[in-house]
Amino acid sequence: MSMEASARTLVLSAVSHEPKGHSKMMRLNPGEKQGWWSAKKFDRRIGMRVLVQGAVNDKRTRILLDTGANASVITDTFAKKLRLRDVPDHGRRIAIQGINEGKVSTTRRTQVKITLGWEMVYEFEMWVMTHSAGVDVVLGTDYMIPAGIRLDLFHGAA
Repeated sequence: MSMEASARTLVLSAVSHEPKGHSKMMRLNPGEKQGWWSAKKFDRRIGMRVLVQGAVNDKRTRILLDTGANASVITDTFAKKLRLRDVPDHGRRIAIQGINEGKVSTTRRTQVKITLGWEMVYEFEMWVMTHSAGVDVVLGTDYMIPAGIRLDLFHGAA
């Protein structure tokens, strides 16, 4: 028996058990290993999303980290409560399409101090608008990528 054939036999014997719900045995090549599926299923009722504690201009709030959002937003009511000032004459407009039908657009932007956890502080410019995410602040990929945010989607944590 060749070295490749014996390696293939070893790999197949190591994974010869069939996981429930699989009708065929998967053939693995040398150097490959079988991935696994968690027993944890996506459940819309328990709100599987990444919410973190943080602060905007030192006011504590829950922040949604949204990998599906390209832009970060703060609600206009929270911005008003914090007395945030708009960035003058930036000359930009954004129209956001969420899960709901229709687009929401704004030209308002504001500069904020964002604290994640208790000590990681960032200065960031974000859009001000009404949204229906259920939190005051949504941080999108425009924030998360440059800040080096890593998400644990399995546990819903950052």
